[in-house]
Amino acid sequence: GYYYKPNKSSGKHPLILVFPILDGDHIVCEWQSKILANKGFAVIRFEKKKGFLKPNAKPEFHQEVLQQTIIDARRALDWICTWPEIDTKKIGVTGVSLGGISASLLMAADDRVYAGAFFLFGGNIPKIIATSKEPNVKKLRERLLANIPLSDLETYLTPFYKDVDPLTYASRLDPA
Repeated sequence: GYYYKPNKSSGKHPLILVFPILDGDHIVCEWQSKILANKGFAVIRFEKKKGFLKPNAKPEFHQEVLQQTIIDARRALDWICTWPEIDTKKIGVTGVSLGGISASLLMAADDRVYAGAFFLFGGNIPKIIATSKEPNVKKLRERLLANIPLSDLETYLTPFYKDVDPLTYASRLDPA
């Protein structure tokens, strides 16, 4: 990950954790991070996990990667919260697409995170996989359809993604 030091150099600063998109470059996340740092936030921008939708990956792999992402983010948060310039009462998360999924899962899992902004993301991961037009997700779906009929795909995927689906934890997030 990368640390963006806030422009204001004295006192404690609110912290924002920025999670990356699934595919493509880091332009949006870098842009978010720079703007937030210019507004006085301390920002940690995480790198994406390479190969999330690698060929022949099974649903268990995606579940494990998402779970490890949250574990890694919580460990990073443990460390960052020891920094004297961080206001540990003002921690937020943001992310786009898969980054929004990861950010929402961290917010649901960790009471230190009090605010979140999630962009172009959703819950019901099995349905997203069954209907997405994202090229890499379509490739994943096509691989799965070699062994599972489309009509059964969501039902088949639900047990794999239940523990890492934002809808599972939506009730833990205050809409305010």
